[in-house]
Amino acid sequence: MKDRALSTITLWAVVGAFIWIGSLFSASQIFAFGILAALTAIAQWEFYKLSESCNEQPNKTQGIIIGLIYLFFVFFFSPDDYRNSIFPIAPATVIGIHLLNLLRNPFDRPLLLRKMPTFYGFLYIPFMLSFLAFIAKLNIGTGLTQKSIGLACVVWVVVATKFTDV
Repeated sequence: MKDRALSTITLWAVVGAFIWIGSLFSASQIFAFGILAALTAIAQWEFYKLSESCNEQPNKTQGIIIGLIYLFFVFFFSPDDYRNSIFPIAPATVIGIHLLNLLRNPFDRPLLLRKMPTFYGFLYIPFMLSFLAFIAKLNIGTGLTQKSIGLACVVWVVVATKFTDV
């Protein structure tokens, strides 16, 4: 209970700092990326620890670094229109093939997890969370009336995820 309260206070302090400092220095995009990168690294580390309990040997450090590099490129270098980006298309194809294989053999350990546990962790966490980077770029309005709403949505998703984790 004490850990839960401490993590709640810490999260709200980070979110408050994100809003306050971001509004002062127009650095909200960098802070949003920092929150998303921290969430990705922690989730990927936890996934690799669970993989080790299944007698798999993922390369945790390499997987997390590659995941953060992928997230960095998606967040800062992908086009605003995600449909024109190669970033979601290639991994989505691999995941589609993987899901078809899981449907054929539902009780077997996934082939990707057996053969490439580091890559499986990359597909499972950073790729899935990379869509939050696309959401962060959402804008409403046109021309001079254009406002960014995506960063607020991403922060809201992180906060809602933390507080609804049962």
